[in-house]
Amino acid sequence: AGLAPIPVGFGLGVTALAATVAFWAQMPGLVGSRGLWPAADAAAWLRGNASFANAPSLIWVSSSDAMLHALCGASVALSLLLIANVAPRATLVASYVVWQSLVEAGGPFLKFQWDILLAESFFWSMFYAPAGLKPGLAFEQKAEGWQRLIVYFLGFKVAFCSGVVKIASGDAAWWPDLTAL
Repeated sequence: AGLAPIPVGFGLGVTALAATVAFWAQMPGLVGSRGLWPAADAAAWLRGNASFANAPSLIWVSSSDAMLHALCGASVALSLLLIANVAPRATLVASYVVWQSLVEAGGPFLKFQWDILLAESFFWSMFYAPAGLKPGLAFEQKAEGWQRLIVYFLGFKVAFCSGVVKIASGDAAWWPDLTAL
């Protein structure tokens, strides 16, 4: 008797659930209508300086508090669907749209490497996830080489970009002294 198989999107679903719940609890004070960086200001900036193609987000439709709560609620529901392995490919598409919308609305609070990596993980996982309503478990799926390459690329990117950020920070402990851990 070994370990039970884990659905393909389980880890990503748990990660998204934790990220969403943490953000949702802080969202009113950060990007709500009375927050430090109201989403309405982010939406107004987008309308004047970007296009939907440059910044795909549902806040083009509305940046109200109700919309922000709806996006967070949808993200929680989609995370639970991923954890339960319900329609993983469709769930990942919807998760990408919702999380990308939150990133655009979140201003400086959701522009960190972690938040962008979560959106990219949703996007690239769409091509990796099985189709269907209840497609089976991870160990029943055979990933093709290009699908694995996407996952390896995301891992490389987070490690490489973390190093670049540290070196570019100008902190002598990272470069040129090399005394930081």
